[in-house]
This record gives sequence, C-alpha cells and structure tokens, in this order.
Amino acid sequence: MAPMYLLIILLPLAGAVINGLLGFASEGYRKNEKLIATIASLSVAIPFFIVAYAVLNLGEGIKPVELFSWMKAGALDVKFMYQLDHLSLTMGLIVTGVGALIHLYSA
Repeated sequence: MAPMYLLIILLPLAGAVINGLLGFASEGYRKNEKLIATIASLSVAIPFFIVAYAVLNLGEGIKPVELFSWMKAGALDVKFMYQLDHLSLTMGLIVTGVGALIHLYSA
C-alpha cells in the first residue's frame, strides 16, 4: 500500500523534472505543447485520485503509512512517513484537485 502513497509525491516531481529538463534540453519538445500539458496535468491529476481513494478507504481514525527508512544509526531509526487523517486527506484533495484544474485550464 505504501508505494501507492509514494506516488503522491513522486508523480508531480517526475512531471516537473520531465517537463523542465526536456524543455531545457530539446527545442523540439518545447514546441509540443499538447504533450507538455498532458504530462503536467496527469502528474497532478493522478495523485488527486490516489488521495480520493485514500479518503474512501480511511474509515475512522488515523493511519500511519511508512514509506521508507530514511536514516539508521544504531538504535536511531528515522522513517519517512505519512499520517493519513481526515484533515491531511482533505488538504491533499484541495491541493491536488485545484492544481489539476489549474493545469487543465492553462492548457
């Protein structure tokens, strides 16, 4: 389940890297506005649906989701985690939903 929640972070980052680096390196890519708009819109719209899925399956309470262990040093174990609760998921829906609509409108 955790890799699906990791996509909420990785997809927008990947879309920005793809559009940024390819746009910087290739003039032919810069002229293909529909492809750029599709990548940018999907990189924000897909996380919206992942967050919506999480909202529907949360139920009551708080669900901690461990994505990966960031640093281990002896007894210290620092983990990169999400805490899924109603407030964080509501904010996730707002941010990804509005972001997707902005990308769609600008295209």
